[in-house]
Formats: sequence, C-alpha cells, structure tokens
Amino acid sequence: MRIKHIILASAVLVSVSSFAQKDELKKLKKIYEKDVPSANDLADYKANLDKLAPLATEEGDKVYYDFYRVSTPGIEMAMLGTTASPAQLIKLFNPKVITDLANAYNATLDYEKKTGKKVFTDEIVKDISTFKPILVNVAINLGDAKKFKEAGDVLYSVYQLDKKDQDKLYYAASYAVNGLDYDIALEYYTELKRLKYTGEGTLYFAYNATSKTEEN
Repeated sequence: MRIKHIILASAVLVSVSSFAQKDELKKLKKIYEKDVPSANDLADYKANLDKLAPLATEEGDKVYYDFYRVSTPGIEMAMLGTTASPAQLIKLFNPKVITDLANAYNATLDYEKKTGKKVFTDEIVKDISTFKPILVNVAINLGDAKKFKEAGDVLYSVYQLDKKDQDKLYYAASYAVNGLDYDIALEYYTELKRLKYTGEGTLYFAYNATSKTEEN
C-alpha cells in the first residue's frame, strides 16, 4: 500500500507541475505578443521565467523556455520603441546576448521542423529580418568608436542568426583584423574558405521617385 501511495503522490506532483508549466507558458506568450509591453509586463515576464525554469524538463519545454528567456531584450526594446538610442541597443544586444538568441532561435526552428508544429517559426523568421539591420547598425557604431573586437563579435553573432548571410562573417573577419585579433580573423577566414565564399553577388537598383535617386 505504501508503494501505491508513493506512486499516486508522484503522479499528482507531475500533473500539478505540468499544469503550472502550461500556465507560465501561456502568460509568457501573452506578454511576448504585446506590441508595446509595460514595465509591469516586463516584471511579470521575468517572474514567470523564474517560475518556469525548474519545471522545464521535457525537450519541448526546454526549447520554449530558452526561446522566451532570450526574447527578454526584445521585450525591453519594444518598451523603448523608436526612442531607443544606439547605446541602449548595444547594452540590450551585446554579442553574448545575440549568440544566445541565435542558438535559441535555431534550436526552436529545428524542434518545430522535427515535430511538424509551427508555433514560432514564422515569428522567428520575421524577428531575424527585423533584428538584423538593428544589430548591423550596432556593429557599425562600435566600429566607428574603434571598438573593433566588439563590432566583429556582433557581426559574427548576426551571421549565426542567419548563416545564409556570409557577408557578415566576412566583415566580422575584417573587424577582427582591425582589432589585431588575428586568431579569430583566421578562424573566420577559414570558415569562409570552407564555405567557398567569393564575395560575388548580384546588386539590384531601383529608381526612387521621391528622392530622384537610384537605390540598391
């Protein structure tokens, strides 16, 4: 009888944990989907992440916990809106944050491809196209400030976010050279060689009727 009680108690605990888990995921999703989250939303978001951390033991739960965790800077950026300064963006999206973002995004894309259930795939593709120009501007500002290593780190992280964009890896290598970080530069150039990168491509131009100029 004692063993039966232990098994029953364990089953109840598992079901309670699973229910709590789903509850935290719903709250995170609700805040994540807000266009303009508030300071209270951000506090709730972080609190729900803390609650979910010990409960996320299954593969899917771990994947989505990481997805929401790395999306925290995006929530903060949405709070700032168009008032965000380059300094604030650099603080929010430092190279480690971008690398974590790339890893979590890729893990989520792989998991959803494997399960055949698109939950965030379309959102991730959209986010990458939104984040990339912002992050490239962060790298340019760092380069202008002669912070070549940091600029290269950001561009390498952008490449990790979208590995089809090999130009970013090339420019990351160039920044590494400028920063006298030759070991990293060699690593990046070796990767470019493995990818058979030539730098060749097609550039399209269109006439802008408003500015009366050609734009690529």
